[in-house]
Amino acid sequence: PLPGKVRLLLYYNVGDFGNFSEATNNPIYDHNIVLTRQYGRSKVGFGINFQQRLSRNAGLFARIGWDDGQNETWSYTEIDRTVSAGIITRPHFCGRKHDTFGLAAAIDGLSNAHRAYLASGGYGFIIGDGKLPHYGLESILESFYSFRVDKMLTVSADYQFVLNPAYNRDRGPVDIFGVRAHVTM
Repeated sequence: PLPGKVRLLLYYNVGDFGNFSEATNNPIYDHNIVLTRQYGRSKVGFGINFQQRLSRNAGLFARIGWDDGQNETWSYTEIDRTVSAGIITRPHFCGRKHDTFGLAAAIDGLSNAHRAYLASGGYGFIIGDGKLPHYGLESILESFYSFRVDKMLTVSADYQFVLNPAYNRDRGPVDIFGVRAHVTM
């Protein structure tokens, strides 16, 4: 059998968090989550990561993540639920045995409290908004190709197709093109 891995992440963060429901439902806060911040609030969640080698040159992954979505996001990104899967391979064509190709898909969502906060005029630190009238799951399809130029330099071309960017069906779809360089000294 080929090697594989399953990893579990459990977390319980305590901090000076604002609360989505308070900011949404109490008029004294006027949708300003900063005014609801209180030390001792928590964010609870989990992640499961699955990796499986398919051959010497290919593997796949799948991930699931969830958090309670009651208090504001304070790091990383504004996602309360996520599912993703993909494949990575070293295609070995044209003598390019160190190049890598990847294809992945992700579907991300928000908790009901987070959605209501944004829809009622709240502002997220990454999403922004102030109005989210037509919520939709954010769906992403991404592909990349990494060209190993030499032992020190790898250049990657990346493409992402995003449906319902920032969870809003009134936006997008969006095509994102990128180039990355990795230098090893």
